[in-house]
Amino acid sequence: MALANALDEAQSIEREEGEFNTKPFRAELLIAVVASPKPHPDVPEWEQHATAAGAGHLLELALWRGGWGVMWRTGIYANSRPVRQAHGLADQEHLMGWLYVGNIEDSIRRSLSPACRARHTGYRRTGS
Repeated sequence: MALANALDEAQSIEREEGEFNTKPFRAELLIAVVASPKPHPDVPEWEQHATAAGAGHLLELALWRGGWGVMWRTGIYANSRPVRQAHGLADQEHLMGWLYVGNIEDSIRRSLSPACRARHTGYRRTGS
């Protein structure tokens, strides 16, 4: 609920008692992808940010491969003061976004299966 309230505060949204921002609850799991650069003579800050984004993308691919649906979300309020505070970010840290992780419908899962891709693309996997 802290993230929902922080997003509302960042947007100056006031809700009626009992109402809340549903965006953080659209998936079973939210994973915050955070760049936490450290001063280093050989690794500039931009490269550390790029590495964090790359790690987030690899996690996204691994989750898809594991059978989960994943969507990377961000927005103009991701690094607003209330959202940063809700995540406990230090001044030098940057919230790259959130991975929304959840189940996917069987029809979508079937369309992502290797057999279905082979049928639609002509690709045939050989070997193991």
